Amino acid sequence: MCKYFNFHEKDVLIQDRKQDNKMYCSERNEEKKDWTPFLSFPVTQNCNFHCLYCGQGGEATATTKGNILLTQIKEIVEISIRNGVKKFRLTGGEPLLHNDIDNILNFFSELGYFTLVNTNGSMILKKQDILDKIHTNIKFAVSLDTLDKDKLFKISHVSCHEDIINGIKYLKRLGLLFRVNMVVGRYNFDEVDDIIKFCQKIGCDLKLLDIVSVPIPYNSRSENYAEISSLEKRLAMTCDEIYSHEYSRGFGTPCYRYKFGDTFVTIKNSVKGSHYDVENGGLCVNC
Repeated sequence: MCKYFNFHEKDVLIQDRKQDNKMYCSERNEEKKDWTPFLSFPVTQNCNFHCLYCGQGGEATATTKGNILLTQIKEIVEISIRNGVKKFRLTGGEPLLHNDIDNILNFFSELGYFTLVNTNGSMILKKQDILDKIHTNIKFAVSLDTLDKDKLFKISHVSCHEDIINGIKYLKRLGLLFRVNMVVGRYNFDEVDDIIKFCQKIGCDLKLLDIVSVPIPYNSRSENYAEISSLEKRLAMTCDEIYSHEYSRGFGTPCYRYKFGDTFVTIKNSVKGSHYDVENGGLCVNC
């Protein structure tokens, strides 16, 4: 089994709870400039949810292919590993709807590298046959935007709240649960504290995200968007400790990790923009 390089091993306790975001990025440790990004596969455009904040196909919106073939994945992974990539991510659409997802999961399980699967949670219990067999280098991030089944239907147009909750608990028992993801909008802003308590009870971490500008065929972003900067400031004042998210200081959106008991809450706030260390000769300097 390959050892996964844990990016959070380098995270450090932040003493100043009002840390300036620009300085936070510029002070990034020199050694971390050698870190490689993870590789994400939007394996399918298919999704059984129609969420208010998500474009058709989710992260696979920009692709022209309905499904990525396993043969293509294997070819790309081989090249990526030769170039130092140590982490992979499967997303969609809903990746568990891919018609060859059992073999895809088995491939990454045998490969041994850390692989994160983003799922809406509705199909987890239907995939127990394969999930019972894969190694724990495969982890799952499950979307859970609300604890209210009626509100879930309003957000996703699907009624399967009990399946999601039971799926999360099932993954936890198997050692496959990595975290819960919550997209925060006007409709569930008041549920953040409850979701944190849920994650503490389950024993997993939480990632909060605001609604970004994506193609939305179901509703407009302006009707659903809620700023989360004020939420982040409140959590910064009420959490037990704040840690840096060292990896995000050089790739993507700069984040902090807020510790509540044994649960870490990461907030990805789109108003901070994306930081790719271009000025300092980082990964994207030649793009």
